[in-house]
Amino acid sequence: MTRPSHNIDVLLFDNGLKLLLKVGFDKFSIRRLCKETNVNLGMFHYYFKTREHFIELLFEQVLEKYLDAQKESAKKYSKAIDKLRAIIYQRAVTAVANKQLFFIIFKEMINRSFDKIIKNHKKEELKFLVPIIEQCKKDKDISQKLGIQYILPLLLPIANFAVVTELFKTESIDEQGTIIMKKNVNLKKYTDKLTDTIFRGLK
Repeated sequence: MTRPSHNIDVLLFDNGLKLLLKVGFDKFSIRRLCKETNVNLGMFHYYFKTREHFIELLFEQVLEKYLDAQKESAKKYSKAIDKLRAIIYQRAVTAVANKQLFFIIFKEMINRSFDKIIKNHKKEELKFLVPIIEQCKKDKDISQKLGIQYILPLLLPIANFAVVTELFKTESIDEQGTIIMKKNVNLKKYTDKLTDTIFRGLK
């Protein structure tokens, strides 16, 4: 499919995200988006065909940016274990900074068929993460006996837990499983603490 110029692409996607945050998926109007961006409605339909297809591309772009941010964070470090720490923290930071957007998207994932997009994202994510984890195993920072299928389900939820902690302003969980409430939460410190705990178990 022919795509519009880069400038129009950026304009529509950037303003599309802003509109999505204002009104949600159900009230998302292409007519309103075109009016606010001064893009001809006919031109929009020529390139994107339908509202649903535009929303799919919008969702795809959000996931691409999410992964790109992790890649940029990893580039700052040479050791694989430090790359992995940076990735986990970046996942948490991105989710907290875009909590409203992620809430809308994950809510819609239940109601809409985004299976293909999610599978493609997971495939790209694995292509990025697996070599780093394998290097961690070679460096003996993670046990060589553990398979990827065991490691990933332990590492990736760290960011999710850290996000929930930040949103609900919790600091830790005591030995009885009680959540200890705190007013000020340092997301970096808390994510590092969770990561250290998991890494100790994986070594």
